[in-house]
Amino acid sequence: MPLPKFTPQARQRWEHVPDWAKSPILETVWCGNCLEGTPMELHAGRMEDKCLILEGKCKTCGNDVVRLIEPEE
Repeated sequence: MPLPKFTPQARQRWEHVPDWAKSPILETVWCGNCLEGTPMELHAGRMEDKCLILEGKCKTCGNDVVRLIEPEE
């Protein structure tokens, strides 16, 4: 599986997320097709303002999903 494509700023922000928190973040993404929380296959990351945007696919149905990580402030 190829590594996710992150912008440099997004990679730096994701690396600051504690390892214990990364799995729960990726395992509880809302899917608009499944209409429930579902695991995410991470494909990309970018920053928008001070928020980290994780983009990927629902592991259940393959629908596009996004997870927003708010700033640490």
